[in-house]
Amino acid sequence: MDQMPETTTQNASKQALLRFWIAPGKTVQSLIQAEKGGRLACLFAVMLGIAMATPLMYKEGDEGPVTIDYALLPTVGIAGFVGGLVGLFLFTWLYRNFSRMLKGQGTLEGVRVGLGWGLLPLAAISTILTLTYLWIAPHAFEYVDGEILTRTGYDHILGPLSILSIIGFIYSYTCLLLSLAAAVKLKILKAFFAFLITVAVSFFPITLLLQLITGRV
Repeated sequence: MDQMPETTTQNASKQALLRFWIAPGKTVQSLIQAEKGGRLACLFAVMLGIAMATPLMYKEGDEGPVTIDYALLPTVGIAGFVGGLVGLFLFTWLYRNFSRMLKGQGTLEGVRVGLGWGLLPLAAISTILTLTYLWIAPHAFEYVDGEILTRTGYDHILGPLSILSIIGFIYSYTCLLLSLAAAVKLKILKAFFAFLITVAVSFFPITLLLQLITGRV
């Protein structure tokens, strides 16, 4: 009997994960109303942060194949974890405030759930692309005069991959905007306008934080 609430919560989370890909806005609304989804929102932000920090593992060079320094994996993990969480909470606070200027009605917790869940498709796609490029990078790319170029014979792989990436990112940002709009109860255009302002304001401090963590200031 004591396990029933936990089991019910797990089933609800699984259903929300499946339903989100089809109806992100309605899913976020139901999560906010039920006061759930906060932990998973943080998890999705951390996933995206780690995926974005992974390029730090690529060794710089002038000539030869691209190599990966797996010794930097702990640094990437820490940078992604801290950057993802700080970015989530900072972006949540800024977006909530800017959306209120447009008559938005979201709470900090609700916006955090909407933002974190809105990042789910982007985090998933970024993770898949990150793992794919880590696998093919030593074979498909090389340094020529300090620039990374594609080796001959890999265009047939990277071309379709780039097209699928573009489609995936368009879908991801659509889900993100629908989630944010649901969280602050705004129309999609107003939510998009608040999103642009928040990105512009938060870009510098988040970038500086990642540079300080990785030592690349």
